[in-house]
Amino acid sequence: MNENRSMDSRTRRTRAKLWSGLIALMDEKEFSAISVSDIAEHAGVNRVTFYRHFTDKNDLLLRGLEKTMGDVIEQLEPYADIGTESVAERNYVRIFRHVYNNRKLYRALVGPDGTGVLVAGLKDYFGSAYIRHMSARLGAPRLPTRFVADFVSSAFIGVIARWIFSDAPESPEVMAKQFVTIITHGVYYSLALQ
Repeated sequence: MNENRSMDSRTRRTRAKLWSGLIALMDEKEFSAISVSDIAEHAGVNRVTFYRHFTDKNDLLLRGLEKTMGDVIEQLEPYADIGTESVAERNYVRIFRHVYNNRKLYRALVGPDGTGVLVAGLKDYFGSAYIRHMSARLGAPRLPTRFVADFVSSAFIGVIARWIFSDAPESPEVMAKQFVTIITHGVYYSLALQ
């Protein structure tokens, strides 16, 4: 039993070192220029150890972001309490702040160097988190829940890509308000067409 705990803590420490190594390297150069050898060397492990934990650097990036985004999502207020847009806005402010603070990582995921696998993984992660978070509030949906979750997560990825590649001129608060307006009232309302 203690041996399993020891291995679990070693695994967590090794993964944390690899994640920290990737983050540090991304301060120095673009994700596309970083190799597995670079990450392993920076983390003080060998390539074999890296491959015991991750299939490639894209896997490390996606799993690391899922972990950090998971920490943010755990702090969100339950949507069952929504009476106005304020809860949704507060939640999206937290998410947009997280994206802003980790924009180099998100650029690697959704930018030209990001692969379809990374974008699909991020979209699936956000969509599943959206369903989990909204499930307490769902009544009888007018559309399939997964369709709505895919729509919202795809829109969110598109919005954050435009935002972070234009050097985030709007604050996380402004982005959250705009995004919540669209997902709450729809495109026609947002463009004053209805």
